[in-house]
Amino acid sequence: MRQKLVDVYSYEDLILPENKTIKDKIMEKHRYLSTEDIDWYVFTYEMYESELKELGFYDIKFNFSGFYSQGDGARITCSIPYQKAVDLLGLSSKDTDDLHIIASQSRYCHENTLHTEGNDSILKHHLLIYLRNKSQDLYKSLENEYENLISNESIMEMIESNEYEFDETGKMEWFNLKKEMYQWELEA
Repeated sequence: MRQKLVDVYSYEDLILPENKTIKDKIMEKHRYLSTEDIDWYVFTYEMYESELKELGFYDIKFNFSGFYSQGDGARITCSIPYQKAVDLLGLSSKDTDDLHIIASQSRYCHENTLHTEGNDSILKHHLLIYLRNKSQDLYKSLENEYENLISNESIMEMIESNEYEFDETGKMEWFNLKKEMYQWELEA
């Protein structure tokens, strides 16, 4: 049997000036860890859904693409009972059908891909403007959350709170993580 000893360092231990490139490498390697393969946007969706439900909207669906390309944006598709729309927008009308906000078929995902279905053209127009503005607000909230998650401060917090360790090249020391996970499974 052969043993191999490896020195491991916390991120803080890599404070020497010659380790700056290693620390930069660690930051970049973990930059998107909090946004890949997880639904990081769920809280924002739930917040907007709750607000829209209180206003009377139903069948609420969210889509977005982001954040640095043409066609990126967010859109909210939903329906609202006619009278709720009238009350929300402060308009009057004689129509009684529910209004539906749907997305046009497009490879893009933003507020300008929305259109309305219903009989009252004035009400449809004002509702469309309202939901396009809401979609823009949603996109801005998602973008802010995303930027926060990939910020250096968030990455540092994740590394420190999880007590990640690295070898002298900046490679994460997985043996200890696997060993700890295995021990946890044995104890459970």
